[in-house]
Amino acid sequence: MVVVAVVSGTTKEEHVLLEAGGRAADLETDVHVLYVLGLGWYANLEVHLSDRVGIPTGLETIRGVCESRANRIAAPLLDEYVPAGRIGRPIEEIVQYADEVDAHAVVVDADVDWGAGLDSVRHDPIEQLRAEGVPVVPVH
Repeated sequence: MVVVAVVSGTTKEEHVLLEAGGRAADLETDVHVLYVLGLGWYANLEVHLSDRVGIPTGLETIRGVCESRANRIAAPLLDEYVPAGRIGRPIEEIVQYADEVDAHAVVVDADVDWGAGLDSVRHDPIEQLRAEGVPVVPVH
């Protein structure tokens, strides 16, 4: 089991990472730092990298960019962690990743914005993750 810290879609990366690090220390387990790039952002980044910068693109290249972002965000705050990057619909990707790594807890910003439309409980990302059986720990 691991503790997953989701650092995309938030302005509270520090709070998320510190909570995840504390939980992982208590459980004597690893922290995985996950950055999920939504499909719209993926398309924009792919166009930017290929057309404007001339960097070869594809899922693996963009996933590497996501891992680099996770690494850049976590490095100042955590000594040990595993950076991870995903591309797709954030909730689906978090659910899948949590299942893959047998997550004990998934720490997210309580005010996270993945463009899910927060005007109803049905669209609340925290509630959507809970409905999928993800052990969510919201950070305020």
